[in-house]
Amino acid sequence: MGATIFRRRSVSCEVSEDGVNEYVLDPHRLAQFVAVAEHLNITRAAADLHLTQQAVSSTIKVLERELKVTLLKRTGRGIALTPAGARLLAGARPLVDASKSLVRATRAAARDTDEELAIGYTSAITPDEIFDMISRLRKHYPNAAITTRQYLGDEIIEALRSGTVGIGLQRDTTHTDDVDTAMMSFTPLRIAVSSSHRLAHRPSIALSELAAETLMLGESSGSSTYSEFLLSICRGAGFEPTTTISNFRGVEHSAIVIGTDCYTFVTAGSGTYHRGATTVIPLAGTHLAAIQAVWLRHTTSRIRDTLVTDNQAITAFTERHIDVRGREQSSLHEPSSPAHVMPGGRCEIDSRSEVGRSEESHDADVSVYCA
Repeated sequence: MGATIFRRRSVSCEVSEDGVNEYVLDPHRLAQFVAVAEHLNITRAAADLHLTQQAVSSTIKVLERELKVTLLKRTGRGIALTPAGARLLAGARPLVDASKSLVRATRAAARDTDEELAIGYTSAITPDEIFDMISRLRKHYPNAAITTRQYLGDEIIEALRSGTVGIGLQRDTTHTDDVDTAMMSFTPLRIAVSSSHRLAHRPSIALSELAAETLMLGESSGSSTYSEFLLSICRGAGFEPTTTISNFRGVEHSAIVIGTDCYTFVTAGSGTYHRGATTVIPLAGTHLAAIQAVWLRHTTSRIRDTLVTDNQAITAFTERHIDVRGREQSSLHEPSSPAHVMPGGRCEIDSRSEVGRSEESHDADVSVYCA
């Protein structure tokens, strides 16, 4: 005999042949619960959803009745998630995101426009780096429509969830339950200073020469794993840097030092930028920063998968030498020669290795940002 299916307000219940009830949650109801759980305020959640407060409250009560659990509890001034509510939230986000993604993909397939991809990236990544990655897609998808959009670091995940972009590229590491990640590429770090800075004329700079200078960061180290890595580079050179935080966000990092006596780390090529206002100078030693790709778990995209696969193949050579796969930023590990990991996810590579013999290495150790 086949299974018997009956539908209630927020779930469909399938009674299997062995008599066990298996509930399938309604994505629309889940989306309302997610909004309430994120705001911890039914009024604000209802406003975001363009629903009445009564309708949202009713949805939560129906979910609780059907699941036979309490999802929210009253606190002194508001509401909080119960352990069951927290568990439902963790699982609901990827389900809701995947449902929305499936709708978009289905409609795109009907229009015969499935070969398109929107890429979000942060200002710590240069346009040249973006182009290097997406240009490889042309041989696979010569007619694909590819759009790039720049975001602040804390906007990437929301852009993915809203469907504005299909993949995000960033320096910071992301560890949330509803996204997958991959290391995409490594780029040598250089130093950017105002063109009036005393070091601007130098053909190259050793890290130790920056001990008396002020490092300008795009984000505080407390909120950015990438900023913490940059600090660890200085510490590895034997000094604790004096730092300041840029009051400009969303601009290329080579621009944040304009009109200041500070320096910053960038991945732009050597030369002058911004109509000669800043100068980018090579470091005497190779320090590599990784780009991390993030995308919604349980979503599919052929062109996105090709982008990730191709760029992972490019980084495979580097990974073989620095052994960074799967490593957390704060890990301390001693892999076999020629690499060893330093605090903050920094790896030093023996200059005798093939990576150490690259043009950028200058026979020096190599430090790598391990996303």
